[in-house]
Amino acid sequence: MGFRDIPLNISYTTSDDEAFSQILNPLLACAKIYKRSVGFFSSSALSFIGDGLLKMARNGGKVFLATSPKLSDDDIAAIKSGYEERELLKTRFVDEVKNTFKQITDQNAKMLYMLVKEGIVDVKIVTKDSGIYHDKLALLEDFDGNIVACVGSNNETGFGYHTNYEKTRVYKSWNDTEGRIADETAEFESIWKDTNPNLKVFDFMEAFKRELVDRVNYKGEYKKDTSKYVMRPYQDEAKAKWNENGHKGFFVMATGTGKTITSLYAIQDFVRNNHIFTVIAVPYKHLANQWAEDVKDFFPEAVVQIVHGEVLDAETKIYAGYLQAIKTYRPIIVITTIKSFFLKRYVNLYNRIDFEKLLIVDEAHNFFNRINIELQVEYPYRLGLSATPVFGNDAEKTKSLLDWFGGQVIDLPIEKALGKYLVNYRYHPIFVSATEEDELKFAKATKLMLSGMDIAQQIIIDEEKFTLGYRGRLRAISMAEEKTSRIAEIFSSIEDKDHTIIYCSDGKLWFDGNQKQNESKEIRHLEYILGLINNSCLISTGNGKASKFTATESVDERMQLIDSFNKGYIEYLVAIRCLDEGINIPSIKSALILSSNDNYREFVQRRGRILRLYKGKEVANIYDVIVLPSIDNDSFAKIEFRRFYEYSRLALNKDYLLSLLDSYLAKYNLSYDDIKFNNEFVYGGELDD
Repeated sequence: MGFRDIPLNISYTTSDDEAFSQILNPLLACAKIYKRSVGFFSSSALSFIGDGLLKMARNGGKVFLATSPKLSDDDIAAIKSGYEERELLKTRFVDEVKNTFKQITDQNAKMLYMLVKEGIVDVKIVTKDSGIYHDKLALLEDFDGNIVACVGSNNETGFGYHTNYEKTRVYKSWNDTEGRIADETAEFESIWKDTNPNLKVFDFMEAFKRELVDRVNYKGEYKKDTSKYVMRPYQDEAKAKWNENGHKGFFVMATGTGKTITSLYAIQDFVRNNHIFTVIAVPYKHLANQWAEDVKDFFPEAVVQIVHGEVLDAETKIYAGYLQAIKTYRPIIVITTIKSFFLKRYVNLYNRIDFEKLLIVDEAHNFFNRINIELQVEYPYRLGLSATPVFGNDAEKTKSLLDWFGGQVIDLPIEKALGKYLVNYRYHPIFVSATEEDELKFAKATKLMLSGMDIAQQIIIDEEKFTLGYRGRLRAISMAEEKTSRIAEIFSSIEDKDHTIIYCSDGKLWFDGNQKQNESKEIRHLEYILGLINNSCLISTGNGKASKFTATESVDERMQLIDSFNKGYIEYLVAIRCLDEGINIPSIKSALILSSNDNYREFVQRRGRILRLYKGKEVANIYDVIVLPSIDNDSFAKIEFRRFYEYSRLALNKDYLLSLLDSYLAKYNLSYDDIKFNNEFVYGGELDD
């Protein structure tokens, strides 16, 4: 929907049955840009245009607000006498913001807070040497480039939209014979860029943010309720058993059941009552930040330091925190990536800290290969966490991991958690066919994989060749031709599209250019899918957008994306495997799996990611694109049917699914034994530094 689909009058008055605010909301709902120059702004305006602004925010739109503070005659005299204009303007602007915030409702505060935090709103202050800046202009642009100009008398206030008698005239770019749109656009740009010789423009956005945050914090509207966590029986059990086991042990808990909260609850009394130096090791940088928020809830008095490649002077900060902890008897807790944990400079630093030490490792299966070789600091107290500590059929390796942490002290598999601590789910396989080219790519990758193996002994002799071939097979399936050519049909299968995770391949697609260009180009599978969503009609409501979530985004960017997704500003997160471990996004309703995998751990992680309890979420949905090869290509078929079986066996619609699977296995002359997991080799991807 665009501006041309909205019936617009040539003018509106507040005395009419159809007020300007009523037409502004649908305009904002499909706007990309909202430029507003106005003599006075008050947050009370949000009561009238809030719905439109929220929809615009979900579109990824932006608001540019140019307004003016109230200056008294004395203020103007002070400026003319030499008083620094910027400082006086800042003072008056802040005073004005405080005054309007005193009257702001909690609902408006919440809305304005979100808009500012998300970077949706940008504010500049406009003044005039004599008299006042008193413009009243609104410019809106939709995603098709259509522009609507609204020129009138109303300020951006509740009175301006409702109480006063105000008149607003409307001009449309597709019916503008007098050049009014161009004139008003040029006028606004001269104000915003501070090129208008009659005006001065100041950027006080940071001051605006601070006052808003202070107001919000004062009201307590957005402070997280950290007074009490209501613990579940299995969390009490985990705490008791960890303590009974000498403050050692491994929590095997299904993804989504709260491993982080359970571990912090378990260690809380022990750390507080003893001089303990606690190190929490996680696989990815964004998980360190996520853990830090929860740590501060359980240990608000603690000295907390995050350590990874983006944190400067971490060593100095840790040691300073240690000295502080000595004096104040406060706990000191370091949250680090696994890679940084093993760096020599940090190993040496941790050895210098004369406290007893506790090590917690999240997604501890990533930790195993480095434990005995590189661990040079004694940690008498330990806690390992993972939903999937099993290393395929290697029972000895699995036992070694659990034993190092002190043995398994609690086991909460997904079978016990579904319907009680996790929501139930439905599984929806979507079938496409492999082309000859797809199967040829699979065959070449298989040949490479087998060249890295001793077939007779069933052991890997060249891990590089094996890994390249293994990943190549999965990539050939993940980027099967029909997954892209039938993408619109695939998306049409998703009933409830908001809050959807899309898993893509890590490979690249090639596209031929047109004859004029006579060239070809490659594009990542993820980027291609992202472009299809954002540039076509695959968005569910037209009020959201898709964003990628990969290892290339900074920690802050990833955390911001999660926040925006939870709030509904983003409908889709498109990922490869960065979302598989540790990410807490309880608002996920659906997952679309475009990438093929043959890894039990990934299956468990991806499924658990969408099954977290969330207000209003009763059932989750997994949509999975299954590629069917030719009848005699059983290696290809086994990979796809393994995933089909694993997701089907616990689904609400399992009876239908298993009956369907039976028919496919018969067609390919396969049995359930043929598709059971044998995942001794696990490719986990690169860890963050």
